[in-house]
Amino acid sequence: MTCLTDIRHYMKNYFLYIISNFQKIIYVIIFVTYSLLFITPLIPCNVPVFRYALERWTADPYRLMVFHHGQADHINLLEDLKQLSFQGDSTINLVIQYSDLDKISQNPLQGRDDNLTYPLIMLFYPEQTGIPYPAWMGELTRSNIDLLTDSPIRNEISNLLLTGKTAVFLFLESGNSELDQKYYDRLKQELEALSTKIKIPTTGMDIDGNPIEVDDFQNVDLNFSIKKVSRRNPSEKIFVDMLLGTESDLSEYRVPLVFPVFGQGRSLYSLVGAGINKNTIEKACQSLVDWCSCEIKALHQGVDLLFLAKWSEKAGETWIKTEDLPPLKGFSGFISSSDKVDDITEQANENESDRMSLLNRENPDRKSAVQSDSARQILSEYETVESFSVSKNIGWLLLILIAVVIIISYMIKNRIIRVKR
Repeated sequence: MTCLTDIRHYMKNYFLYIISNFQKIIYVIIFVTYSLLFITPLIPCNVPVFRYALERWTADPYRLMVFHHGQADHINLLEDLKQLSFQGDSTINLVIQYSDLDKISQNPLQGRDDNLTYPLIMLFYPEQTGIPYPAWMGELTRSNIDLLTDSPIRNEISNLLLTGKTAVFLFLESGNSELDQKYYDRLKQELEALSTKIKIPTTGMDIDGNPIEVDDFQNVDLNFSIKKVSRRNPSEKIFVDMLLGTESDLSEYRVPLVFPVFGQGRSLYSLVGAGINKNTIEKACQSLVDWCSCEIKALHQGVDLLFLAKWSEKAGETWIKTEDLPPLKGFSGFISSSDKVDDITEQANENESDRMSLLNRENPDRKSAVQSDSARQILSEYETVESFSVSKNIGWLLLILIAVVIIISYMIKNRIIRVKR
């Protein structure tokens, strides 16, 4: 009976995990579908993760929900903020939505409505993170808007990243001065050593997957910076809450926390207390310096933070070189009959008599007078038709699977299907 209960508990948790992370799962399914439908050698990215993220990974938008009871006075405070959202030189990764509680039948804040002051603003993490709870909430005031969009430590971090720092390790103090100093000194010592120890790789891959020497970054100096922030700093209150919410249990720890920040303000993950050690620090640094093996941001770990910055003004010229894409090959490389066709074509290029005998073996009724060019055309058409047939069938199956996942997720999200937590 206990075993059955454990199995049911495991299955329920597994199902709930799928629900809470359905968006990431959909991204993965779409990526796999694309790869299977258009299989071709992926162009390797011989650019370090930290630099590729700075140049190409636009920060995911946070969502600012404004709840009000018909008031329009304070909403004008958000007009300037709207202009900064993904526009102009300085941009903030934020979208704003309004909800007039007098005009909706079901109040999403019911149950705690009496303790709230309106207009109320709630800051939600980017949808891509799958984090359901708000990063912060408070009254809509000028001071809160200023704290939301800007803070001294975020200005320092963005300036350091834009001027070429590899990453900024944000040290969130616990409030215990002795403990904070111990882990800060350890972090500082390790980062100073790693700045000279870790190097950008010199061996990459070409578009065919063959190893090549990459000497573009041999003279690049890696530099990991540290910035402290206190949990008691009122100017950083919203930013601190945002950091602690990137993982569900971080606010419970009363120990120092470290967040490696790179790219356009993306936190890799957190190092907690005793987890701030030589191995974990080196692993974090190495993961940022290695080649960006997957250019799809959603498949990389990390959570974007809310920044107001001029990310377009990054230091130096682009590190990313563009190369011509190879032709699409479909599934032909994985089909045995296609392999036979490739062998036939390759041997046919060596000897005319071999060409004709091989062609006759595949097409016994065809006359020997057929020219070699015609042979290649026939074999190419055979390969294309067979590859397309396989690609089409698998593609339809995966598209149906995606549709099912989206429909179920939509029904759960809109309470058409209820799941007990």
